[in-house]
Amino acid sequence: MLPSIQELVDLNGDFIDEMSLSNGKVLLNVWASWCITCLVEHPFLSKLSKGEDLIIIGINYKDDLSKAKNYLDENGDPYKFSIFDYKGNFALKLGVTGAPETFLVIDGKIVKHRIGEINQKVWNDEFKVFF
Repeated sequence: MLPSIQELVDLNGDFIDEMSLSNGKVLLNVWASWCITCLVEHPFLSKLSKGEDLIIIGINYKDDLSKAKNYLDENGDPYKFSIFDYKGNFALKLGVTGAPETFLVIDGKIVKHRIGEINQKVWNDEFKVFF
């Protein structure tokens, strides 16, 4: 199960609706502006956000708010929204060890966890089976 997201905010400072993570298929992607591998996987996430029947939500991990916003402005924003986890507490509850990491959540339950970059090959080999 997912840890509670009560009290968490997005990059705009808005509180997050718990239901946004508990219905349907949600891809949680841990990213940061300082993460080189996150930048490498970013175009694939952008492509994915336009195709599959899923919602992509970012977890901005141990980052500076202005740098995170600049990163998305410069590279595009594949996320419905990004949780601003500047201390990494929410990510720690998920078992995150760094960025990038990706979780597939179906109806509120984590069904797949990937440490490292997600790309087309990884998607086909590890995630596509859930669709």
